[in-house]
Amino acid sequence: MFDIACGTNIIRIEFSKTFQVRDVRQLWDKDLNTFREKAKKILLVLKPGISLIISTFNNYLN
Repeated sequence: MFDIACGTNIIRIEFSKTFQVRDVRQLWDKDLNTFREKAKKILLVLKPGISLIISTFNNYLN
């Protein structure tokens, strides 16, 4: 299940070597900016009635 949530098995494999977050942090954060850009595009098409969710999500992204 962890591999599915991460979209890859690389994080699990690397973490299993030392069980230290610092050892996988760079892998984990590698695509964060790409995700943020894609999420912004998705948020632009949402209806105004859910502005609280958008605001909360934008706070999470920043």
